[in-house]
Amino acid sequence: MLKPPSSTTQVFVESEKNRNRDFELPNSEDKRSVKQRRDHGQDIQAGLAEIDEVAFPISPVQDNLYTSAFDGYDGYEQGQQGLRQGALPKHAQGGGIRLRKGRVSSNLSRRLLVILSVVLLLSSAVLAAYVFWIKPALVQSGLIKEKQTGSVVPSILDDAAAHTITIPAEDGVQIYIKELRKSYTAVDGAVVFQIADHFWYDNIEEDRGKEEIYIEDGIEKKRVIDQLLIPPVMDVEVTPYYRAASGEQRAMDPISYQIDVRESPLTLIRPETPYAETNLKQYSLRFKVEPNSRVKVNDVDLTAYVNAQEGLVTYNADLGNTGDTVFTIEVRSPYYRMTVQDVTLYREPQTISLEIDGTVDDESSRSQMAIFCRTIPGVKITVLSPHDKLNTDKLSTTGEFNFNAIFDHYGVNTVRIMAESVNPAVETAPTILSFDVTYTPNVDEYTRKAWALNDGFGYSDLLANMQRRIDSTQVYVFTGVVEEFLTESPQLAIFDASDGKVASPLRVLVENQSKTDWVIGQKYTIYAEAYGIYGINNPMPRLLGRFTYKKK
Repeated sequence: MLKPPSSTTQVFVESEKNRNRDFELPNSEDKRSVKQRRDHGQDIQAGLAEIDEVAFPISPVQDNLYTSAFDGYDGYEQGQQGLRQGALPKHAQGGGIRLRKGRVSSNLSRRLLVILSVVLLLSSAVLAAYVFWIKPALVQSGLIKEKQTGSVVPSILDDAAAHTITIPAEDGVQIYIKELRKSYTAVDGAVVFQIADHFWYDNIEEDRGKEEIYIEDGIEKKRVIDQLLIPPVMDVEVTPYYRAASGEQRAMDPISYQIDVRESPLTLIRPETPYAETNLKQYSLRFKVEPNSRVKVNDVDLTAYVNAQEGLVTYNADLGNTGDTVFTIEVRSPYYRMTVQDVTLYREPQTISLEIDGTVDDESSRSQMAIFCRTIPGVKITVLSPHDKLNTDKLSTTGEFNFNAIFDHYGVNTVRIMAESVNPAVETAPTILSFDVTYTPNVDEYTRKAWALNDGFGYSDLLANMQRRIDSTQVYVFTGVVEEFLTESPQLAIFDASDGKVASPLRVLVENQSKTDWVIGQKYTIYAEAYGIYGINNPMPRLLGRFTYKKK
């Protein structure tokens, strides 16, 4: 609640009017004595204090400003007297309280600037003292650790992915790496060392876990438990230790970085895709891995067979039931994480049982191969593919029969057999069984037939007589460098077959059906047969490569 104005307040109002009149006429004659004017100013100050106390409380700083303002009023009176006596210049006339209040504000700003400048100067001095004198002394005494920023960049170590780590240090200082259990000496202001990426996961044994069945909402479901697989990206950390000349050892800041962990290479050969349909009961599942890999198919360990054929693995899959059968391939190669690949084989239902004996191979180095089969006794058998010497002596009793399949070209040849019912009372659809055999001749036999492709005649003759060379299964030999791949599986590569024997390049497209994987930039000697022409504007021969020899 505000108090009503007192008599003192009324005096202040009248005095304020007089003060304003004085300011409006600073050069007019004033008949009051100096003492009267001073008393008048004190009355004004007392009135202001009472009003402020009642309605406008102010801070101590504001109070000081008002006090200074009325001190300035006295100065104004003295200035007026001096002006009348001619003691002040004209440019100092007027201003009064307004001039004095401006001076108070300006002086306060100057004081604040001075204080801030002093604070900043002292802070800079303290910081400089810490950086250049105090911190080095503390680091030297070992009371604090000096932060060392190490750099990490990708690199190659022994043909494998790695990272190079650089830690700044004074020459001669030793840095011990805990994870490597090895010390390094600083040279040229740093310690530099490499760590192969596979170092971090070589000793981690992966486990796909166990599958268990559980019931949820009345529905039977499956889940995998206790699974341990290496992730595609790993976070790793190096822990360095500083070793002083005195033998003292202290930990430095750890260095963290990430590594990419690639899957173990796995190439499906038969089938070429994760899903295939077949009418065979026994199916040869074939794939290729890196040498020294650990391999399992449906938990059957095949590691012992990996190096026997340079990473080529064959698994005899039993398709006892029709429909889908899933085979899980697990591969763990050196310097890689585990690859898990499911292959689903769908076996077609048969109206008449017809099977090829499991001992029959799907590869041959001869142009003929004996095929043994079994069916229901008394059915009619017809071989639809090239063959001779069909033997059905036991067909009516045991259902067994055999014949010699004839392979009329290199590569994949399909054997086709049909079984029909001879009972006219029963209408049964025939069963047709198809079986692929890859015919690759003996290397001596194959290479003896080879014509040179880069002798100045073979290349142009092949382009001009492509169909004739295909029909005769003409074999060619050339030496060249892999320039590029059109596909990776199967490998379909463009070679320059000139090998420096002719002025212009002799480009040829070759499909790799050999047991050696090609690499871009490498030079190979290839034995291959004619297959077709690739390209329209700049046609080149297309060949099927059977044998590969790496040139040094």
